[in-house]
Amino acid sequence: MHLLKMNNISLIDLKPQIDTLPYPIPNILLSLETCPITLQTYKDIIFDYKINSSSELLGIKLGKEFIGIVGLEVYHNTAIIKHFKILPQYQRQGIGTKIIRTLPIKYSLTSLQVQAGNETVDFYSKLGFMVVEIKINPCPTYKYLCTLKV
Repeated sequence: MHLLKMNNISLIDLKPQIDTLPYPIPNILLSLETCPITLQTYKDIIFDYKINSSSELLGIKLGKEFIGIVGLEVYHNTAIIKHFKILPQYQRQGIGTKIIRTLPIKYSLTSLQVQAGNETVDFYSKLGFMVVEIKINPCPTYKYLCTLKV
């Protein structure tokens, strides 16, 4: 089901098909984790999206091809991005920016948060997120809490 269409980019609700996610969604999800991930961790992530009514798992399509995912939890007017990945060959084309700019409209958000590492903090900063360094975190690759007030 198309939740949103922007030019040739679509956001697709993946929760109804979460037990049989279309290729290459599982590979994209496995590749986005910067902390070590096991098959059990992957299963736990999928299970959490499946049972958590406040969570959303969206596929990003360019035309007919899946090129990424967005996983988030929505609480009232705030969303926390849990997973966000666009395949490398589709990065730096403005797709991620369009997705981030669209989420507050789609979910009527006043705030959007994400934990970011060194490789993504500049992306969020350029989009206007306030960046705060995280001093203590169980995943050492997530070093920043980024918040966007809409």
